[in-house]
Amino acid sequence: MGKKATFYLLNNLLIAATVGFLLLAAACWYAPRVDPCIRPGWVVVGLAMPVVMAFNLGLLVYWLIRRRWIAFVPLLALLLNMSYVASVFQLPNPWHPAERDYDFTVVTLNVHGFRQELGFRSSVEQTARFMREHKADVVCLQEFREGRSMPLDSIVAAFDFLPHHRLEGGLALFSRYPIGECTYFDYGDGVNGAMVADLDIDGRPVRLLNVHLQTTGMAPLMRIYRKEPGMGVPWRQARGTLLANACKRAEQARQLRRIIDATDGPTVVAGDLNDMPSSYTYRTLRDGLRDGFRQRGSGFGSTFRGMKGLLRLDYIFFGKGLICQVYEIPDVRLSDHRPVIAELEFN
Repeated sequence: MGKKATFYLLNNLLIAATVGFLLLAAACWYAPRVDPCIRPGWVVVGLAMPVVMAFNLGLLVYWLIRRRWIAFVPLLALLLNMSYVASVFQLPNPWHPAERDYDFTVVTLNVHGFRQELGFRSSVEQTARFMREHKADVVCLQEFREGRSMPLDSIVAAFDFLPHHRLEGGLALFSRYPIGECTYFDYGDGVNGAMVADLDIDGRPVRLLNVHLQTTGMAPLMRIYRKEPGMGVPWRQARGTLLANACKRAEQARQLRRIIDATDGPTVVAGDLNDMPSSYTYRTLRDGLRDGFRQRGSGFGSTFRGMKGLLRLDYIFFGKGLICQVYEIPDVRLSDHRPVIAELEFN
């Protein structure tokens, strides 16, 4: 085959691939709209969103360099999923209010059981110090537990600058403001759950949802694989676990959605959803709420240190009556997750 024929063959293959990735992008756009309990296969399509977007971006650059009209195809794929792109990446935002002109600061962090290398007590103290330094008014912690070196009363004492607290299951809520009615939903394993609390912030009611939805269940499987590398990756078991847990998160998200819809006043949802912005879970919970990262975020929105730091799993959403002045994801090593900070103002 001559060089000219080879060139035409490769060119046609690239054109076919470009059209194929547009179709995949359309499938990824549709995936968050599909209930994983009814059609579980779409979960995998949603998970493929970052890879599909990366390939479309690469194809866009390639065709622009070659100045070919087909560049509009990957551009269309990116525009179709611009909502997802905006949920994981925002242009650097240099704006930051010089004065504290917001009303309260919410911080959420999955503390991973305070399993830092320096020990349980040190991890608790570092976390409390971080919250104090960032002037947190409301702190939502997931995978919270006590340790032999530091019982619950000692942990509460470390957060003494936040006098009101609720501790239930694997969740903890510390607040500068009084906490009224508080309801806990246990999702069956003592770690995953949701806490719905009514806060009185200087006379204004705010309903706060501190959430830790069903984990993916992949970590135990991968630990088994690392200990027994000759066994191979248990793909069938991994896929079954992934899809089953996606259905559980969908059911949990719908339950919380009903609570949000029944709430008249300002609402804040903070915590670890264990799902990406391309998921049914994210779409269900964010519906009618605003994502603080999309309003005031900057750079790449990763919150989980594992998986090469590519995943955004932790969020702060808020509803009508609130606006976000600052949204930050500091790169500090308090856990296997990064803390998420939102400085909110009553509108």
